[in-house]
Amino acid sequence: MRDPVKSLLPGLSVAATLIVLAVVLGIVVSTRLRADAEREAAVGPAVTPIARVTALPRITPPPTPTPTPRPTPIPTVTVPTVEPGPDGIKPPLPRLDIEGADPVVIAAIDQAVAALADLDTYRFIDGVSGRSFVDLGEGGGFNIGSQGDLRQTGARSADLLVTSQIVEFDNSAAVSSTERLVVIGERGWTLRRDKKPEPFPAGSSLMRVVDIVLPQGTAERILLPFAGGYERVGPEDHDGVPTTHYQATPAGRAAYAAVTHLRGPWTIDLWIADDGGYLAAVVIQAGPADQLTFFAQVALSDVNDPDIRIKKPT
Repeated sequence: MRDPVKSLLPGLSVAATLIVLAVVLGIVVSTRLRADAEREAAVGPAVTPIARVTALPRITPPPTPTPTPRPTPIPTVTVPTVEPGPDGIKPPLPRLDIEGADPVVIAAIDQAVAALADLDTYRFIDGVSGRSFVDLGEGGGFNIGSQGDLRQTGARSADLLVTSQIVEFDNSAAVSSTERLVVIGERGWTLRRDKKPEPFPAGSSLMRVVDIVLPQGTAERILLPFAGGYERVGPEDHDGVPTTHYQATPAGRAAYAAVTHLRGPWTIDLWIADDGGYLAAVVIQAGPADQLTFFAQVALSDVNDPDIRIKKPT
């Protein structure tokens, strides 16, 4: 076995050496300090030359960081309660109070919808999905759209297909049905394949549905209440027709969100024809293009085409 005392000897030797070095350095330093003191007393203190002081470099403070602009808060929109009329159907919402509304734009939209009644003829497509076409505040589950021809010289007459769709709450399935309706003045007919036309009276619910799903009736619900939420973009051809393009403002999109209870994102555009000043089209949608939660539109074509004629079904 290794002797533990001998194993300590190298360490003790090193320690002893360090102690001796410290003592020697102490004697040298002490001797040097006494010599310096004696020399100072004889000739005075040594003068240390002053180093030349150069100008301090100019310090440029770091730039103040630009604060990230906060998005302008979008004002809330008060949505009035609308009670059903005598026929049990709610009328369109009144004009919503939307911040930043432009009276010139409001007047242009009002006139564009009213001008639909002055057109002789046109073809159309319109509809609402994701919300009730009568009350945009009611939940989805029932979509409706129509397309057809309208003639307004003499008695108003229309030949249209009305498609309705009932959707499961999770969008897993849907049941659709389409009916062809013909209206001439106060008379109307339902046309079904391989069956004789079935007349319906002027006061029937079907006649009321026709009034709503025609472009002017649809625009009164999806556009006019929100007219204060649009702004002019500029001239633009739309489907070959010279028009003026309008888009919804941030406050306008907030109004649609408040009424439908849908967050969006919202894409809302409308076009007013330069010749005649009528509503050429309006497209309103919420959600990404492949997952729309709301969609509404009105689109006209073949305006004032004399070949558009509505015949009484036989």
